[in-house]
Amino acid sequence: MNLDHELMLICPRYEGLYAGFTHAEMSAEQKSRFADYRRNELVRRVRAKEDGSPLALTVVGDQAAITVHGLLTEVPDIMSWWYGLPNTLYGDIADAIAWVEREKSIKHVTFDVESGGGTVAGLRTATQAIAGMKKSRSVSSSFAASAAYWIAAEVGKIEAKHDLAEFGSIGVAVRMSKWPEIFDIASTKAPAKRPDPSTAEGQSIIRQELDAIHEKFAAAVASGRSRATGQLVSTSTVDDQFGKGGMILAEAALKV
Repeated sequence: MNLDHELMLICPRYEGLYAGFTHAEMSAEQKSRFADYRRNELVRRVRAKEDGSPLALTVVGDQAAITVHGLLTEVPDIMSWWYGLPNTLYGDIADAIAWVEREKSIKHVTFDVESGGGTVAGLRTATQAIAGMKKSRSVSSSFAASAAYWIAAEVGKIEAKHDLAEFGSIGVAVRMSKWPEIFDIASTKAPAKRPDPSTAEGQSIIRQELDAIHEKFAAAVASGRSRATGQLVSTSTVDDQFGKGGMILAEAALKV
């Protein structure tokens, strides 16, 4: 299986929705409607960028806010459309960053993060844009999980909106199905191209990819937290003390 669009940096709260959703639930007409919706949304973003009004950006005086809400994906997501959920594209974030970096009047940028995460595909579009920022910036959030926490950690200082704010879910996961009477066979010299998730060997191959992405995730969090706090944070500290894939409430998150 090609895992490019299956790999998730997403907390279990969102995974529950994915678990109950299959394309089989949709009629041919609904699939066609979604295809039209996706095309229109991508066109809308191009026009917004050309007009100098990125979709994820709000400006009041010399202050800018970039919204990182809902599921984070590279292209409009079918599940978000189906359930009517918020969906921020990684390109939306990058477009907003490019705008504020060009605008001399902007003094500070707040990333308003309310997200349980999203896909691995497209994530670098946002994180690389953040890494290149020169403007003063910070995060305001009550829920930053998985890919959304990766983004928040890259930005810098994170301010919890209240004491029940949650942060973390550092880790990578994939949900795969092996339908009855469907068999994938790869060429002899490409055993990792179609791993069988029902076998220990297949799970090991899949986990190797997840672990490789996790290492980059933990390293990015460690680097971002080191810059934000002025204290060295190691990847081992992230792995051992930052929730081990679970969520941490604001006060505990501040301590670690």
